[in-house]
Amino acid sequence: MRFIIGKEMANILGVEDIPEIRNTSTEKGKGELSSPVGFMMARKLKKRPDEITKELAEALSSRSWAERIEHKGGFLNIYLSPFFLLQHLYGLSKGKYEEIAQFTPQYKKRIQVEYVSANPTGPLHVAHGRGAAVGSTLVNIFKHIGLDTTAEFYINDGGEQIKKFALSILERVKEIKGLPFDIESIDGGYKGEYLKDIAEKLLERHPNILDMPQSKALDTAAEFGIALMLQDQKEVLKTYKVEFDVWRSEKDIRREGWVEKTINLLKERGLTYESDGALWLKTTVFGDDKDRVLIKKNGEYTYFAVDVAYHFEKHSRGFDIVYDIWGSDHYGHIGRMKAAMKGLGLPDDFLQVIVIQIVRFLKDGEPIKMSKRAGTFTLLSELIDLVGVDAARFYFLMYSPDNSMDFDLDLAVKKSMDNPVYYVQYSYTRALSLKRKAEEASVTVPTLDEVKKALEMYTPSEEEKLLLINLADIRYQLMLSAKNLSPHYIVNYAKDLAGMLHSFYQSKRVLDAESDSARVFRMALIDRFVEVMGLLHDLMGIEKKEHM
Repeated sequence: MRFIIGKEMANILGVEDIPEIRNTSTEKGKGELSSPVGFMMARKLKKRPDEITKELAEALSSRSWAERIEHKGGFLNIYLSPFFLLQHLYGLSKGKYEEIAQFTPQYKKRIQVEYVSANPTGPLHVAHGRGAAVGSTLVNIFKHIGLDTTAEFYINDGGEQIKKFALSILERVKEIKGLPFDIESIDGGYKGEYLKDIAEKLLERHPNILDMPQSKALDTAAEFGIALMLQDQKEVLKTYKVEFDVWRSEKDIRREGWVEKTINLLKERGLTYESDGALWLKTTVFGDDKDRVLIKKNGEYTYFAVDVAYHFEKHSRGFDIVYDIWGSDHYGHIGRMKAAMKGLGLPDDFLQVIVIQIVRFLKDGEPIKMSKRAGTFTLLSELIDLVGVDAARFYFLMYSPDNSMDFDLDLAVKKSMDNPVYYVQYSYTRALSLKRKAEEASVTVPTLDEVKKALEMYTPSEEEKLLLINLADIRYQLMLSAKNLSPHYIVNYAKDLAGMLHSFYQSKRVLDAESDSARVFRMALIDRFVEVMGLLHDLMGIEKKEHM
């Protein structure tokens, strides 16, 4: 809707830039929409702000969508026709949503979103939950508006942590067999009780594993443990409504020679040197605070080298933009990775990192401490069991990813209007129940022609028009989330819509409305609410409840 009006304004003024248009439906005397277009275009058009808005008001006042238009200095205040708004909402097919892709920086580009990518050395931690919710919702939004998007999980099944994982499993095997064991002797080893389960299953499959040569025993334990943990992670993610198009293995990246190819290219570009027996990358040339090691003295590749190779391999698959969703503990990795991408000659906007800030979980008002390797952590599966998938996802999505947040476990399970996810889901249930009662009473959803006739005799209240104008803002909210890489826009939008619906539900009669025209309009409004709120539920990955 804003795009339609913005385009018309740009065409009248003869400019390419679409003016900013704000939703001012909750502000008295400013119309449903308002634009500071006069101030924005004064210098470019070499006209006074009030001249520009006067010209626009005169040109746009006859448009079918305009109830009336006011110009006040450099501001253009727009009052919209209720019929136009409903006509707009009735026409929101999939193709109409895809039209907004042109207003995003991802337009006509191949996109990859890589997220979660947890080490397969243990169950998914609750901290993975926020990145999983953000990543999957962004992917849902991107795909819904027609952006060419691939969701990918990178399996970190190579490197030093896998060796430590295997050593930890073998120590648990010794413990089960009553032999001397020492988990503490493994620097950075894994101590969680889940390792006992892995060890027990490993012994069932390979009862003589401790008799194998050390290298074979380690490989066997690692392969077995990774397979179990990866299967567990996939099952939890599926329950959490997170699915990936591609699962890419670090072992495959190594086996396919991508690390060698990448390092050779960097060598050819004159960006490496040897020092103290190691091979270094000149990342300082591209703004990093110090150069980084690619190959250690012992000839092993660093984690950094393999990660650079993985991203080079992503580019080889034809992606124009890759969004990596990382925890805040990886913040220091961003500068060196961006420097490496420049060193490989990739575009500046190829790698973009969305940083997920810390989540503090509260129970009885007190924070819960978590540590994966110490074995005192809370699992994502446990969080799901405690508060449910819907509450877990919704709470993680409520805030911009770059803001730290508190997750109140007590509030998340309350079945009351104080609980934001309950508040939103109940609004959908209420609206759906009205539609169901209408069907039982043989009252059908009106056609646009019926709505048009009804609006000739009925003038919507401010409350009804407020709900209508905000329902019609759905495409703009999706654009904001896509453009700014944060689903919290649509979550806050859903909360606002829910509040408007609850207010409407308490004050307006629908089936027994004061007039036939009021009933027709309100049925159309409820029908469109169910459609828009249902879409928001789907994008956020929460259940559309028929009964609560």
